[in-house]
Amino acid sequence: MDPVLVSVAGLGASVVKFLLRASGQDTAAGLVGDAQEGLGLLARLRGQANDKDQAVAKRIEKAVADRVRGMYQECRERGVDAERLDGVATGVGRLVDRVGADDSLILEAVRLPGGFAALLQGLGEPIRAELSEWSEPYFDELVGAVAAEYVSLAPWSPKFEIEALKYVMGALDRIEEGVGKIQEDVGKGLENDALILESLEIVKENQNATIGGLPRPGRVVFGARPDVAAGFVERGEQQRLRGLVVDERRERVVLVGMAGCGKSQLASSLAQECGAAGWGLVAWINASSKDSVISDLVELARRLGVDTSDNPTQDQVIERCLDHLQSAEASDRLVVFDNVEDFDDLTDVVPRGGGLRVVATSRRRDVSSAWEVVEVGVFPRADSIAFVQSITGSQDSGAADALAARLGDLPLALAQAAETARIERWSLAEYLDQLDAYSSDRVIHRIPGDSYPDDVSIALLLAVDSALSRIKDGSHEAARLQIGALAVLAESGVPTRWIAPGARKAQTDGNADGADEDTGADAGPVGEATKDRDVAAENARRALAALLNASVVQQSTDGDVTMLHRFQGQVLRENWSQGESAEALDAATDLLDRININSLPREDADGRRQETRDLIEQLRAIGAQGYSHPLFEQEQIQDAIVYALGQGTDLGLVYEALTLDGAVNTVRKLLGADHRRAIVLQSNLAVAYEQAGRFDDAITLLENAVSRCRQVLGNAHPDTLASCNNLAHAYRAAGRLDKAVSLYEATLTQCREHLGSTHPNTFTSQRGLAYTLQVAGKINESITLLEAVLRRSRATLGRVHSVTLVIQTDLANVYAAAGMNDEALPLFGEALVEYRETLGAMHSRTLAAQIDLAKTFRAAGKFNHAIALYEDVVARRREVLGSTHPATLVTQVKLARVYRDAGCLDVAIALFESVFSQFQKVLGRTNPITLASGNSLASAYRQGQRYDDAIALYKDTRAYYAKKFGMLHPNTLVTQNDLADTYQAAARFDEAIALHGQTLDDRLRVLGPDHPHTLASRDNLAGAYYAAGRFSDAIALYKEAVAERLRVLGPDHPSTLTSRNNLASAYQAVGCLDDAIPLLEEVFIDSVRVLGPDHPSTLASRNNLAGAYYAAGRLNETIALYEDVLAQCVRVLGSDHPSTLASRRNLEVARRARDSGSASARAPEKEAPPSSSKRLCP
Repeated sequence: MDPVLVSVAGLGASVVKFLLRASGQDTAAGLVGDAQEGLGLLARLRGQANDKDQAVAKRIEKAVADRVRGMYQECRERGVDAERLDGVATGVGRLVDRVGADDSLILEAVRLPGGFAALLQGLGEPIRAELSEWSEPYFDELVGAVAAEYVSLAPWSPKFEIEALKYVMGALDRIEEGVGKIQEDVGKGLENDALILESLEIVKENQNATIGGLPRPGRVVFGARPDVAAGFVERGEQQRLRGLVVDERRERVVLVGMAGCGKSQLASSLAQECGAAGWGLVAWINASSKDSVISDLVELARRLGVDTSDNPTQDQVIERCLDHLQSAEASDRLVVFDNVEDFDDLTDVVPRGGGLRVVATSRRRDVSSAWEVVEVGVFPRADSIAFVQSITGSQDSGAADALAARLGDLPLALAQAAETARIERWSLAEYLDQLDAYSSDRVIHRIPGDSYPDDVSIALLLAVDSALSRIKDGSHEAARLQIGALAVLAESGVPTRWIAPGARKAQTDGNADGADEDTGADAGPVGEATKDRDVAAENARRALAALLNASVVQQSTDGDVTMLHRFQGQVLRENWSQGESAEALDAATDLLDRININSLPREDADGRRQETRDLIEQLRAIGAQGYSHPLFEQEQIQDAIVYALGQGTDLGLVYEALTLDGAVNTVRKLLGADHRRAIVLQSNLAVAYEQAGRFDDAITLLENAVSRCRQVLGNAHPDTLASCNNLAHAYRAAGRLDKAVSLYEATLTQCREHLGSTHPNTFTSQRGLAYTLQVAGKINESITLLEAVLRRSRATLGRVHSVTLVIQTDLANVYAAAGMNDEALPLFGEALVEYRETLGAMHSRTLAAQIDLAKTFRAAGKFNHAIALYEDVVARRREVLGSTHPATLVTQVKLARVYRDAGCLDVAIALFESVFSQFQKVLGRTNPITLASGNSLASAYRQGQRYDDAIALYKDTRAYYAKKFGMLHPNTLVTQNDLADTYQAAARFDEAIALHGQTLDDRLRVLGPDHPHTLASRDNLAGAYYAAGRFSDAIALYKEAVAERLRVLGPDHPSTLTSRNNLASAYQAVGCLDDAIPLLEEVFIDSVRVLGPDHPSTLASRNNLAGAYYAAGRLNETIALYEDVLAQCVRVLGSDHPSTLASRRNLEVARRARDSGSASARAPEKEAPPSSSKRLCP
């Protein structure tokens, strides 16, 4: 058999089709695409085409065959194994398949003929990288040959007229817009542009081409569609499928047949034809499960630009997607649901619309009458014979007939057998002998389900073994592991960058900050480790190229996903030995264990999210595949679930992370619900529920975990106590403060008794309890607890122990929250000095302590000190982490807030805007930190009375929160509350009242009546009534707010004091001073007792009481109080603090009123206590 003929046939119709399209012979190219392989097809084309087509076909055949023949001759002369050219031919075929439909290449071939080969080689670089170093020159040579033929054909193509006109029209547009670059292009490319115009005139004179079929704007090609395999042939089912698709009355068609009969290939070929014809949408949906259908449809909605600004749920997104498709202007569109396992999964999600066709593939035959069924069977015998001969180049029709009979005419088996014979250089008779010998050496297990001849399994197994036997050295091991991993991971495929570690190396090299990077230093010197990685990457690339060449594995059309045919994977799994099965599971485990999202640069937000989505999808899919469940027995896979849950919540992919509930439940079933790792996974899933705002689900899981730990491990086991701390944290997040305090107290007692005062669990319980007490308004109790803990820690661990310093910082924070800045500042200062001495000035803990100190200076009104400290931290973090690291940017947000508080709004807003822009680039617009940064900027806009800007940004942020977390997530509602506040500040009172009312209703429904956010919403709605002058409504609602906060939080909680103060202000507004003054006096006394005389809320209460005295004409008492307020403000906040300045102005107003003998002068400024609205901070 002529090896040149075999290689040109192996190169397939891809190059022939590519060049025929360049010459304008689309009809001939279409036949090549349908019938595929090589020289025999070209002969048939010569018989069917006109003389012009025949000449083109002959020229193409000669050019390709001559160049390949020259390569074989060179190999023989050099004594090199010419079989390596097989991979070269396949690689070139894959390249031209990918770029063949790009008509703009015709223009480039005419404009830049000398550089066209380099352009084509550049597009093929990813494929070239998969080849061995030895093969690369031959790949370049063959690409050069194809490019040369393309350049010679392009000027005479009717498509050139279309592309040239598009180019000229585009140039005119750019000239009209005054783009300077066009002038440069005219100078540089004058000769080439003249050639375009000259060739255009020639085309017009010599051809009757018409401009038509221009690609539609906004075309969408979506999904991981498997590429059409080499050797794909036209079938009767294909003709019927086309007929049904052309008939717009047939909206739904399903291809039904046994595994391996070619259903997906038929659908993929149809999708390829539709894409080449310029259809507006060609979408490929993985329909192997309900979750995969939902996931793909949500992503399709995003690709289609479906509007989600009104914050739809996931189900609503799909509904919007379907509505979008149905309401769009009628046009040719195709959606394929591949591998439908259960048609119930498609209930209510199958799209409709003018010109939209839906095709499904399935093994199931119980299909409803809504679908037009196309039965896909095996090949007719004559087609089987022709198919085998076209791939192998054999003329032995008898042997082809015998092979077809033994394989039951099954397309997949025939394709594998023919490719094996081609690659091994076996005649068909020799292949049949090999088939007999192979089956005699082993026991072949029958495949359950459809009836297949035993030789089908043998042929598929032989194909894999043959491919592996031809791969030498380290690539052999890599190929075996690749096949094993593909057979047990997601049936829909695995990211190619994972299968070929070269992609992983690129990720590692691109790491900006090296976070969590495994450098491989334990393998030896750095140079040696790098060399080992390079060798492994090269082996993997060569292995994958060989497997693709043998058609054992296939890829999606874009090459991003590599997959094993489902049926071939099933045959492999059924016939593996125990050792082979274990090896495959180990390969899959190792692959997933090596996923390191932190190795990607932090600024590559899209890449990090895509890597996380892919990991989540793999874990979700193997959870749905029963044969993959043994993977979950591996600790590395259990750790991968924890990792995926953590990355998902950190990157804002909370709902994607929640799809891992099936994987978690599978682990629980395999290990037992009481197994320690099962409980750990359950707890991590609960964190994702908590992040999604599904507090009840989180609490249910954690309560179950605590119960099981107590039953299995006992009440005092460290894991039990750690679970109790997690549950208490969830109670606090859900606003169940009483339960949180009670559980923290009980857990702390157990920790101290059984684990000791220095155990980490004890430490966590103490800190959690102290913070919960602070949130619950029991600040004195929080302070008492932390003061005792600090004394104990200093006595047992020492003043400079890390635990002591953390507790000291916690206590300082509570002091600062209570307004006790004189007590807080020394503690923060001492901690900072110790951290600098023990850890150094650049350590993260040192910088955190410096931030705490700056924060307290800000609260005390000492803005210059705060700014200096923050700026120093920014500079140090830039030096250590880089200017775009999230920690650096967060510190800049804190610095901007100080500028804002100091009255430097222009500086603050500029810094907020800069940081917000950086966050979007580094983390993405939907990252929670970015969203919080947007809220900070909106708040500054509001303070600067830029209400329109603030409202627009709050609306935008609320939409993103709702899209990511849902409309009723606590963070969404916080932003909604801030938006309502901004409406109020802008005097848009009706909108403010409506939105505050909606927020209150939402929080009542989601969080319950006792949650702090719900209580705040009631107070905020009353405030909106007050601002609108609806004082009766305000008083009624303030009374209700006071009653609810007294019931839930008690009389001494700071929020209760705020509500009482607000009610008194409302009384004062309507002139009920007899009600207002006693209430303000009570609030002031209670504030001194609970918060201390220096707390900002205490100072505000005293200021407001003085204002009430002023309104009542009690000027001497007014002046005395204002003098006290001013003295306190100067001492606590400093002489330049805004509150100090306001107090000084109020005192002057009161004195002028006294001196004039009238209180009718301008009223003093009222100072509100801290807002009851909860704000978000990065």
